Amino acid sequence: MIKHIVFSLASLLTLVGGHFLNRRTDRAVLFFMLFIFSMLGIYYVMLSVLIEIDPEAYQLHFQRMTKLAAFVGISLLIISAVITFLDSMRSPSPHQNSWSVSGRIGATLMTLVGFLGAIYMVMLLDTVKITSGSAEIAVNDESDGTLKYRFRDKFFATAYFGGKGYIPKTVNPPKGEGYLVGVFEHDGIPVPGIQLEIILNDRYTVENLRTDKQGRFEINLPVGDWTINSITTSGWKNKPDGEYLLTSGDEPKYSGGFYSLIFNNNEGKVVKVKDRLPETPQVRLSIREQITLIKPGEQDKLTPMSLAKDALQWKAYPEAHQYLVEIRSITREGKRTSTMSVARKVVKGASQIPLSHFTTVEDDVSNEYSIRVTAFAEDGSFLSHSDDFPSSGFTFKLSEQRAFVDEKFLPSALGIPTKEQLELSMQNRKKFNAIELLISEKMYKPAKLLLDGIDEKSAQPGRKAAIMGYWFANQGQCDEAVRYFNQAREEGGELCIASDYLKKVARIKLIGVTRYGSFSVLLLIRKGV
Repeated sequence: MIKHIVFSLASLLTLVGGHFLNRRTDRAVLFFMLFIFSMLGIYYVMLSVLIEIDPEAYQLHFQRMTKLAAFVGISLLIISAVITFLDSMRSPSPHQNSWSVSGRIGATLMTLVGFLGAIYMVMLLDTVKITSGSAEIAVNDESDGTLKYRFRDKFFATAYFGGKGYIPKTVNPPKGEGYLVGVFEHDGIPVPGIQLEIILNDRYTVENLRTDKQGRFEINLPVGDWTINSITTSGWKNKPDGEYLLTSGDEPKYSGGFYSLIFNNNEGKVVKVKDRLPETPQVRLSIREQITLIKPGEQDKLTPMSLAKDALQWKAYPEAHQYLVEIRSITREGKRTSTMSVARKVVKGASQIPLSHFTTVEDDVSNEYSIRVTAFAEDGSFLSHSDDFPSSGFTFKLSEQRAFVDEKFLPSALGIPTKEQLELSMQNRKKFNAIELLISEKMYKPAKLLLDGIDEKSAQPGRKAAIMGYWFANQGQCDEAVRYFNQAREEGGELCIASDYLKKVARIKLIGVTRYGSFSVLLLIRKGV
């Protein structure tokens, strides 16, 4: 009996050791491969949704997959031990051969790998402690040694101030005698326990910051002017239930058309860092509730909706004067999921909009859509938005064979566009975005080649002339720039396309170096060109 127990313990501790003692190489190979393929399968499932879901949901997914790996691994150890015990009680098979040197070496190595795998499974169970559906992670804290964060306390949000907003690698800023102080508030109350990082001067990243009991964080920097590009949070101790976002008060105001918190054409928030603590924090951030979408029915994925009967609905947001409702087309390519705004409408005095209010065209493909609702105050100040990530909200498709389209991105000469015309218009839109990026990187020749290949008749009125003016302005050729901007104003009509590029030109301070002078350009901006 002692022999049987020892053999079983060998399999329990190493997965395969007892089977080799029983001279059941077939069992050893079977359990070893079951372990390898089960772990590979769980790893594949863990990575398969990495791009499709938001970071907070992925944390929970990672926790569940880790728990599953530990459960499967330990189950294989127990089953292997039981079968080893049963095999050891049977009479040896007459077909069992004696061990060769290579066989002994192979068996020893497989046993060692199995032993390391068994230790790792136990470590996984010790790392992931599930209590009431939440997991805890130990984080260093200066006050009491540890600070416990649950997965539900993960808070991923970013406040963009301008500039690139990212850097290729982490570069710590130099230490100094100055103080940069910020504060986090929720409903006017300081928020402690916020984990964050901050990007400065489009060059430096300060990580592992955490707000104190007064909701403040502090960075020591050399005295002088510093530019804040973005502040990103990753955790919020004792985070209340609900979905939240981060605002700085410096978000651009809404004046119609497209709206983005990221592409605001600013260089960033410039703050003065002095050699003494400021009387008031240089940066103040507010945590706000996101807008809650009202889902039609009980379905969470790909809900069928009718143009004739259904409407998009959301809960009214406090102090909201108007809402920008965007419909976004979802593209799934393998493991990659992307969204693109295809239609938008402004809603005032209501918290819903019928689908029939959006422009659609015939389409034989059943597209998948998500929605994003952004709330603004009476003066256009940003208040909040909904979460439009496909895994967080609901997605829908039209019951009718039609597709959404924003008429402002279509050339007026097309009237009601065909599917081919719509695709051409969307391709032009992508090309214009690429041209803007090339110009901003001073790659003028490839930008010009791409711009020359766009047919004006298939483009949004005034867009090609406006971006041509932008192309000249970036190179200091202001005579040509102003001529094309005026042309864009005439062609664009009420769309006022040239204003977007004039703001960019004013930011880089290229207009005004010729005989036109800064007065002429400022006058154009005031007219809303």
